[in-house]
Amino acid sequence: MKKLSSIEQIIYSTAQIITTQHGGQKSASTGFFFALDNEDREKSIFLITNKHAVANAALLQFVLRAEDDEGNAIDTHSVDVTITDLKDKIIYHPDPNVDLCAIDSRQAISKLLAPPFFSYLTDDIVPTGETIKEFDAMEEIIMIGYPSSIRDDVNNRPIIRKGITASDPKINYKGKKEFLIDAACFHGSSGSPVFIYITKPYLNKETGQLIVGAQRLYLGGILHSGPMASVNGSFNLRGLNPPVTIKIPNNLGYIIKAELIKDLSEIYSSK
Repeated sequence: MKKLSSIEQIIYSTAQIITTQHGGQKSASTGFFFALDNEDREKSIFLITNKHAVANAALLQFVLRAEDDEGNAIDTHSVDVTITDLKDKIIYHPDPNVDLCAIDSRQAISKLLAPPFFSYLTDDIVPTGETIKEFDAMEEIIMIGYPSSIRDDVNNRPIIRKGITASDPKINYKGKKEFLIDAACFHGSSGSPVFIYITKPYLNKETGQLIVGAQRLYLGGILHSGPMASVNGSFNLRGLNPPVTIKIPNNLGYIIKAELIKDLSEIYSSK
């Protein structure tokens, strides 16, 4: 089996989610696989995304890659996964103001005729309290997802975007367990995992020591939305010029802190 780099592992952990509502309307978002712990400390792999991404959905679909005999990904061979009866398969975060949920995809994946290839994230990638103390007021981030439903559908790969934290990741933005990023955020990116990824030398704030050659890759959180800017104008309609207001992305995104995933694990453990 081919060894994957850390970036390849997080790429293979994502999936584009397509939901179909009862009226037939479709919408797209992003999800990523994460291992939740049950009370016996056994890990079960769930698909993490936003609540609003699956709201009123009757059907959920995503695409994985096929796996060859040696356990490697066959990127150009896609495997379609469909989940029905979503009501019984979603764990919602108990706080109505936290736009986070976990989808049990195990049964749907187990029914596939051919084994799919995907990776998943674990608690090890979620920064601990001590690690968070080392973060600076601004850190570099990467976001993996499917903005505006853009993806490499031939090689079954998501899109990687890069940016910075726009608010201090150590503190709670506006009192919520969130932080802000400066990166292009579009529809379809909801549910995207956002990683703090540093490969350059950095200064340990606690000790003052310069750390060289150490890669930092942590799951900072999950994108749920972004502020929009209003642009006012008008257009010519048979000699009239009615005013119009257009909403455009502000290139900022609200990120739910990854530590809140543990609340989903606790709900899963209690079932």
